[in-house]
Amino acid sequence: MASFVYMDFEVAGEPVGRVVFELFDDTPLSSANFRALCTGSHTPDHDQVPLHYKGSSVHRIVRNFAIQGGDIVYGDGTGGTSIYGESFDDENFVHNHAEPFVLSMANGGPNTNKSQFFVTLKGSPHLDGKHVAFGRVVAGKSVLRLLEELDTEADAPVLPVKIADCGELARDPKLLLPFIGSQDGLTADKYEEHPDDNFNLGKGEGELNLDDAAQALQVTQEIKTYATEVYKMAAEAESEEERALVLKVALQKYRKALRYVFELSPDPDSAKQAYDEFQKVKLALHQNTGLVAIQLKKWQQAINSTTSALEMENAGPRDKAKALSRRAQAFQGLKKQEKAVADLEEAHRLLPSDPQISKSLAAVQQATEQKEKKQKAQYAKFFS
Repeated sequence: MASFVYMDFEVAGEPVGRVVFELFDDTPLSSANFRALCTGSHTPDHDQVPLHYKGSSVHRIVRNFAIQGGDIVYGDGTGGTSIYGESFDDENFVHNHAEPFVLSMANGGPNTNKSQFFVTLKGSPHLDGKHVAFGRVVAGKSVLRLLEELDTEADAPVLPVKIADCGELARDPKLLLPFIGSQDGLTADKYEEHPDDNFNLGKGEGELNLDDAAQALQVTQEIKTYATEVYKMAAEAESEEERALVLKVALQKYRKALRYVFELSPDPDSAKQAYDEFQKVKLALHQNTGLVAIQLKKWQQAINSTTSALEMENAGPRDKAKALSRRAQAFQGLKKQEKAVADLEEAHRLLPSDPQISKSLAAVQQATEQKEKKQKAQYAKFFS
């Protein structure tokens, strides 16, 4: 019976999330070695390093290929050991590397397995017959995608990436649910950060088919709904710190929904109705992302999002006025008053009867006039 282990990763001391692995039962040597190194259950000989992945590094990240770690001796990929001694033999090659997120043994050639491991980030069949695949990622794919995007030098991450904690999980699959999708712990979102990473979702229940425009749209709308659920939770936060954390999750989830739009939206010539529906969702997501970014004082991100909303062909006068008003708030946050005034004047032209826009425009104009008067007074004093 398969077993489950986990690793909690951190980047430069900051937690980034948990990855859960299923270890195959038909690769008993490799699985037992990995499990023991996750739990630290084996006592090392007096001259050995601790037989534990906890505190060890991820020393190699190759985008679109693999993430490698497990050198518990030197931490740089030049060492390693195992619970069986310095190394152990390849037991079999019954599992392949056809899909991403395969857990496999790193080695220095045939029969040189130690503690080093890697996780594939795309199908890598050229590894078959050379590396023992002994497990797969069942949760936390988004964490590995985050690590994949880190800056590297000669394939080594610039910022230190460590396994902050690790261990074994009970075999009850229900205990894995909190680690599915974005791992937010706040919603029932079960979808991965990247659409392509959902390839195992729904097996046995009617497999999810994101190539189908209707299903893709439904999933994207679900993620948008989850994001809005989280956003509304911010109003109930008991502290500013808690509110900021909840808003960050909402922002992440809105951006996730946008990623689904960009990757799954059909061609308008082949599925015009579905394309138009995706465009509606996309516009709303740009608007909502801008709103949350403003509340988090991420001014440039808010400007980027609202500008994207303004550039959409399906944006009507009310949509544009909303985006301009929000972009003006972001410009104010960056102390770019003239740009804020220009946006609010355009928003007022589009919706002259909107009281909030009129109020905001008057306030910014007044603040700009006061600033100009103050500057003139300072110049006059300087030259007197």
